[in-house]
Amino acid sequence: MSQPKILVISYSFPPYVTPSAVLVNNIFKEYKGAIQAIGGSNFSKVDSTFAPPCETHYIKHPQGRLFESILYRTHYMLMPYYYKRIKQWVQKHKPDVIFGNYPKDAMLVASYRVAKEFGIPFYVYMHDLWEENMSISGSKKFAQKWEPEILEKSDRVICCTEKAQTYYKKKYGINSNLILHAVPDKDIDEFVEIKDEKDKSEKIVIVFSGSLAVHMNRDAFAVMSQAMDLLPENYELLWLPITKIDQDTLKEAGISSSKIRQKLVNRMEMKEELRKANIVFAPLSHKNASMDEVMTVFSNKLLSYLVSGTPILVFGPKGCYHNELALSGKWGYVVDEDSPQTLANAILEMASPNFDRNSLVNNALEEANRRRASKCANTIENWVRKDVQKF
Repeated sequence: MSQPKILVISYSFPPYVTPSAVLVNNIFKEYKGAIQAIGGSNFSKVDSTFAPPCETHYIKHPQGRLFESILYRTHYMLMPYYYKRIKQWVQKHKPDVIFGNYPKDAMLVASYRVAKEFGIPFYVYMHDLWEENMSISGSKKFAQKWEPEILEKSDRVICCTEKAQTYYKKKYGINSNLILHAVPDKDIDEFVEIKDEKDKSEKIVIVFSGSLAVHMNRDAFAVMSQAMDLLPENYELLWLPITKIDQDTLKEAGISSSKIRQKLVNRMEMKEELRKANIVFAPLSHKNASMDEVMTVFSNKLLSYLVSGTPILVFGPKGCYHNELALSGKWGYVVDEDSPQTLANAILEMASPNFDRNSLVNNALEEANRRRASKCANTIENWVRKDVQKF
């Protein structure tokens, strides 16, 4: 029997820099079986150093702010277009398994429909919750129509956290598979500490890598802004966003501290900034957010944090997956009180000379090893071989 072929279909895919693209790329960079991919045409930043892991075909649409604002509310309406394009590709290349990545909804549904039409095993990879994150009426109805069918009829439902598995078990009575967020083997094997450089600097630098999201972390970041104003003048929050946000927008969100500095970097520069920092910051929303998502999610930024050699400050609501995992693995300093003063006190403690940073760093590396990308890729390859034989 020839090697079974997997077709990965993901709207978010390299070279577009999104959390979902990083997650999928980390896994399939290590995949040893036959693989091809279909990507979308994202509106996020393109990084020339962020190459796709395999031969990739892109289904593109017009770019620009106008089209982006339209698609924000109506992207689900492109499902028939994606269905047609994906069907043409599948007819030509004849994959043995289709791996559909969520988000986005339109490409996921199109992928599922094509797989069922051709009798191809279909895996749905739930990076985030779906229906719970839809606030716009059309997108909400689209999710309510398709989520139950896809999650109940896919050959494998793959979750990223144990809490998400429990959530979908309760919601639909389904048994799902688990693939943890994967840390690239190379990042683990090249783990480097630069403690001396950190110790010599008088400035205490806290780094946050990623974007603001209303339903995930914006209110928590606003609390950090207030905490920064309670700290001595030599404390700075270096924010590495995908795209810079203007000051007026930040002030409207309650983010106004003069100790916050934005800097645009590529992926390699980001890793260097994380390693040079004194603390890396992982916030999750305490209020005004999709709380089901907050309680079950694992943030992609933690994949880089775990191998940065820098202590991780985890700031999220009590009982969320981030907090519980950091506490049980002892790889993060956890703050679950929604208070600027409590957060500032935690930062002062982590920056003190007597703080045991080495234990956090070493435990973080152990957590990274548990998430080694090659392990995740091997698991998927074994599933593919097993499921193709069934069909």
